[in-house]
Amino acid sequence: MNKGLVWNSRIMPGYTFKFAKDKAYLRLAGGPAVGTFGYEVETEVKVADKKVKTKTVHTAMTIGLAFHIGFEYFFTNLVGIGISINEIPTLYSTSGVGRANIFNVKVCPSFRLGEKKQAAKK
Repeated sequence: MNKGLVWNSRIMPGYTFKFAKDKAYLRLAGGPAVGTFGYEVETEVKVADKKVKTKTVHTAMTIGLAFHIGFEYFFTNLVGIGISINEIPTLYSTSGVGRANIFNVKVCPSFRLGEKKQAAKK
């Protein structure tokens, strides 16, 4: 394979649940996903005792459902840790070779921008 390109886009409305005195957040989202991919394959064949190189381009479009689950916990007002899981199974593909399933897990630091004010005591 010489060259390749993959693109995926999704619209995921969702909701964020806040708990633990505004230190922890659980995010759930889901929606449709559309993607495309293409790649070029170079092959070498023998024709009349000569080697001939050919290039073939394969493309496909995929449609699927995207799911997201994320959790963040803040140790201070501005710094915390987050973990998220994303899953995009393909429901339809124009490719004759199969379907795609995109899955990833992320663990990373989380930062709040700006100043977080303390709630007023009653």
